[in-house]
Parts: sequence; C-alpha cells; structure tokens
Amino acid sequence: RRSLRQRNLLATLFLSQGTPMLLAGDEFGNSQGGNNNAYCQDNATGWLNWDRADAGLVDFVTRLSAFRRNHKVLRQTYFLHGAARAVDALPDVEWFGFDGAPLQWRDPGLSNLCLVLRCAAEAAIREQDEDAVCLVFNRAGADAGVNLPSAPAGKHWVRAIDTAAAEMFAICEIDPKAVQMSAHSVAAFVLQEDV
Repeated sequence: RRSLRQRNLLATLFLSQGTPMLLAGDEFGNSQGGNNNAYCQDNATGWLNWDRADAGLVDFVTRLSAFRRNHKVLRQTYFLHGAARAVDALPDVEWFGFDGAPLQWRDPGLSNLCLVLRCAAEAAIREQDEDAVCLVFNRAGADAGVNLPSAPAGKHWVRAIDTAAAEMFAICEIDPKAVQMSAHSVAAFVLQEDV
C-alpha cells in the first residue's frame, strides 16, 4: 500500500508542469522519519542510508524521469490556458471526467479526472509538435472505467504508465472507450502511429 502511494505521488510530480522538486533520498524512499528540518542534524535522521534504498522505487523514478524527458509537453515553459492552438485548433489542455464529459469542478465527490496536455497555444508555431499525453487519476477506492478522448487521425492511444500494474511502464494497446483504472492509481497514455 505504501509503495503504491509513493508511486502515485512521484508520478503526479513527474507528470506535472514545472520543475520536479525532489529532496535527496526521495527517489529511494528515505523519509527522514517525517522530519522536514533534518538539514541541521548530523545524525541518522538526516543521513541517507543507501544500504536500505528501495531499488524498485529508484528504477521507477528513473523511468519517470526518462518519460518526462521524452515528452516535451511535460516540460513546457509556457502557461496552459485551454486556448486553441493555431497549428490544429485543439486546446493546449483539456480536463474531463471518466465519462468523457467536461469536468465538474464543484462536485464535492470528485474522485477521478483526466487531462490531455499538448504544446501550449502561446508557443511559437515552430515549437509546436503533435505530441500529446493523456493523464488519468483515480483517487477512488474502487476500479473504474474511463473513456479516453478521440485520437487524431492516423494515431491511437496506448498506455505508457500505470502505477497499479505489475509492468508499470509496459506499452499496452487499449480500447480507448473501455479503459479500466485500478483504485488509487495514476496512468499516462500517449499517442502512437496506426500501423
């Protein structure tokens, strides 16, 4: 349970806009016993114990970092406003519910959401590309189905990250209208060329 929570938090961090901020040791599960002022302690609270490092978590962070590096839309320096892009008239960011309908932000029971990130509408045309990442967050305690948005002509969505899957970074072909999300999980879908 703890490792799924850690993976979800790290995935949310690496899939977010801006610079991921990790404290030394976060990548292998170092907690400092919950002490956020360990910088001033020269004892086991502030030391990094590499012998007790979680190798699986280190690998997970390494793969998240590589995924972020490979998808420019996760590393943009422009703000996203939901504005239509000149290159294809698609919004730079779209939020929606698992049913594919616009997200109801005022819903007090909101426990799952999706968003599609594309290059910012403010970016110069020469900086635009066709890359898009669809992020899906299921905070509910039950599995749920999700309808992914339509893919552009000649492309389809594939699952690239799933924090609840045994093979978290295996590229999986999916039916975009019948994706199952495990409880308490985060997933990322990317576009792939049709064959």
